[in-house]
Amino acid sequence: MTVRRCMIILAALASCGPAYADMLGGGPIHASGGTGLVVCRLFNFGFQPVSVTVRQIYDNAGNLNTLTADTCNVSLAATKSCSFYAPVLGNLAYSCRVAVSGNDTKVSGVIEVIDNTIKYQEPMTR
Repeated sequence: MTVRRCMIILAALASCGPAYADMLGGGPIHASGGTGLVVCRLFNFGFQPVSVTVRQIYDNAGNLNTLTADTCNVSLAATKSCSFYAPVLGNLAYSCRVAVSGNDTKVSGVIEVIDNTIKYQEPMTR
């Protein structure tokens, strides 16, 4: 391949526009009753859709919990919300880890422990 052809390909790739990734984390938040749900909620306050590429809930022992439900597994449109959750498996502390990608990754989030009512709530941070 000639140098000129390589330069043309590189220029074309550079003009495609970057897709940015952003990470959010919430917690640890303690589930004192040992029952209920750990819920991670996201809101896209940007003007473009985003992909939520990582949706994880960990306990304080570092165990990855299996999600029971997930509405963040599709493109999250601007001004829309989604959530994913897992059951509380004991008297543990839980944390959410989220990655979003797109051209406008303005996403906020919160982690909640729910047992009939919202017992604890904490915002996610970057």
